[in-house]
Amino acid sequence: MIIRIAVLEDDNFQYDIICSLLNKWSTEMKYELELSYFQNDQEILSSDSVLSSHLIIADIVLSSNSSLNGIDICRILRNRGYQGEIAFLTAFRDYVFEGYNIRALNYFLKPITEESIHALMEQYLSENGPIFYNYKNGSAFERIPFKDIITISHVNHDCYIQTTNRTYTESCTLIALKQKLPHYFMQCHRSCIINLNHIVSLNGDIVTLSTKQSQKISRSYLKDIRSALLAKADSKIMNKNDDFS
Repeated sequence: MIIRIAVLEDDNFQYDIICSLLNKWSTEMKYELELSYFQNDQEILSSDSVLSSHLIIADIVLSSNSSLNGIDICRILRNRGYQGEIAFLTAFRDYVFEGYNIRALNYFLKPITEESIHALMEQYLSENGPIFYNYKNGSAFERIPFKDIITISHVNHDCYIQTTNRTYTESCTLIALKQKLPHYFMQCHRSCIINLNHIVSLNGDIVTLSTKQSQKISRSYLKDIRSALLAKADSKIMNKNDDFS
């Protein structure tokens, strides 16, 4: 998976730090990055490739060589049809709420650190990770959209992948399969994984799924699932205020 990242930063030293940390992250996480560098509004707004970037990391306060700040530049890019993610860098908290108006993924206070780069890329992947599970069973191969997977159960030596239209059987351990899933798949039982996006309600230790099925949550997993559902609900409330106007 190649992630194309455009960095808007007027300070060469700061760009070198960001670039170094991103490359270190890509080596550790085994993702290929394609970086492009812009120092002012003229450079980034005249680029033919920036609209195809997956992520823009933009400093907000730029030097006098730029007539626009990072927020204004990204607002123009949104108006031109940019659909990727945006993360802002700033030394000032006052700009944070302005960033929300441009549907920013997040903002990070300078100085940028390895921890903040890891947090940014983890958040990016959680929102934009792989969209298919590569199902293999003998000679059979199929790409199953993650969004269609409801639950995954392990019985004897097989995993049963229940989707919105059928159930697939794959010979593997639940642990091995879980490592291939996005963050919104969580274990709810020793032998079952559930897609949080298909949970309609949680009542005590019972969840109701989009298929109207009920699934019991083991006590050891209940706290984590409840916390994840609450965080998901909070995120949805915040996103309602993120639309660009």
